[in-house]
Amino acid sequence: SSARGTGRCSAGEVMRSLMRLVSGYPFVDTQCGAKIFRRSLAENLFKRRFISRWLFDVELLLRIPRGDLWRVSELPLRFWHDVPGSKLTWRDTFRILPDLLKIAIHRRSVL
Repeated sequence: SSARGTGRCSAGEVMRSLMRLVSGYPFVDTQCGAKIFRRSLAENLFKRRFISRWLFDVELLLRIPRGDLWRVSELPLRFWHDVPGSKLTWRDTFRILPDLLKIAIHRRSVL
């Protein structure tokens, strides 16, 4: 069930907002849909080891230099089949927040 229209935010909506805030990037949803990279950009993005095993997709997008954002296409899903247990819970959110912080701090230190 969705929290839309109920006046309550879901854990997923809160995380999407936090990830947009941390990155400053225009991606609608870092986890859902496809992100398409040119090979030259992808090779550079995958050179280093990842900090988080849970936020791989977010970390990958945060590795994109601002000047290269135009080289990434975001293709949203046309259809979604909800799989029970696949939605982010509030408990998950609190577990992955430290990883998001580590990624943000690391990103600032390398820029």
